[in-house]
Amino acid sequence: MKRKISLVIGLVLLALIAVFSLPVKAQAASVPYPEEYSAVQVTVPDPILVNKSGNNIVDNNIQLDSDWAAPQYGIDILGQKYFQIASDEYILADDVYPYVATNEIIKVTTDVPAKLYTYDGQLVKNRMLAPNTHWYSDRIMESQTADGNTYFLRVATNEFVKFSDATLVIN
Repeated sequence: MKRKISLVIGLVLLALIAVFSLPVKAQAASVPYPEEYSAVQVTVPDPILVNKSGNNIVDNNIQLDSDWAAPQYGIDILGQKYFQIASDEYILADDVYPYVATNEIIKVTTDVPAKLYTYDGQLVKNRMLAPNTHWYSDRIMESQTADGNTYFLRVATNEFVKFSDATLVIN
């Protein structure tokens, strides 16, 4: 049983490392996880959208906090990074946060309450997760904190716990 748990955790960590270390011009076919799990969430009210040629386009369906499948990770158009969200529609990387959809139960492994962060790495000051508690997580993402880049697991709307402060619970 321990060997099975270690193998599963190792595979998840390997997939995460591979996903977030992809080069900017990676093609969807080279993503090491099923592309239907790759997505972005819009973080601004009026995101910048372009076509393959870099011409601005208008799409009134792209709203703040909406989620979009983004199988092509980090496309370079005219020197800027975009995510493909439709056949010829790309959203500026600065206007979204990328994530990988999951379906996990996690356990907080810290001895003290675990800090929570927003998608952009800001500390949530009025809430923490109690030690040894279980939480459902539906997203894994990478973000920048004062300590540098780290991986996070989402436990509530725009609330993430550091991957290093939790472990995956195997049923």
